[in-house]
Amino acid sequence: MVRRPGTAVGCTVLVVDDSAASRYALGAVLSRAGHVVIPVGSAGEALVELDVRLRAGALPDVALVDVGLPDLSGFELCRRVKALPSLAGIPVVHFSARPSVPADRCRALDAGGEAYLTVPAEPEEIRAVVRAALRGARELTDSQAQFDHLTLLSRAVVDVQGARDLEELARTAAAATARLTGVDAAVFVLGDHGAVHTGLSRSAAAPAAPAAPDTAARERAVELVRQISCGPG
Repeated sequence: MVRRPGTAVGCTVLVVDDSAASRYALGAVLSRAGHVVIPVGSAGEALVELDVRLRAGALPDVALVDVGLPDLSGFELCRRVKALPSLAGIPVVHFSARPSVPADRCRALDAGGEAYLTVPAEPEEIRAVVRAALRGARELTDSQAQFDHLTLLSRAVVDVQGARDLEELARTAAAATARLTGVDAAVFVLGDHGAVHTGLSRSAAAPAAPAAPDTAARERAVELVRQISCGPG
């Protein structure tokens, strides 16, 4: 599973800088704050490192990118990272040893970066920028997850309301529940004269090969529905 941006303490930081001295200085500041530092010297190395870590499900939580890399500018590297859905969630902090001007900060933001830092900087400022980038990424991720959940919920309401009979209602409700919860779902709808209509659905995360139905368990569930709705006997 790909790592999701979490707390600022103990996160993994990719530092992309062609200056070994600068990589060491930034790495020392971040390591003392409890972060794991991945130092690379070029945009090409950064892209290779990200690809390897994506396959391993261990992406960095944030990237600090020098704007003046030897192969690609830090702005172009950021654009390429943000253009890939699998990497776009990584917050990028651009940095430079030259005094920043508004044009540089605008280029950084236009490229998709979250912040701009002029180095050398005070250790607390570096750590604060990393915390802010992580916090913004976490809030964006949470908002997207909430939006996705509400979208599924709205779809479920429309599908259930569109059911033409109790059999279809049971099937539709089971499918909607599986999508919402990510686990297999069973829905029992009590109809006229105690008839029970059953809907079974497997979630998208479930194995493709269906498991054999547990008849006894299904019969017990049906009987439970009848008892709850009609009372014992």
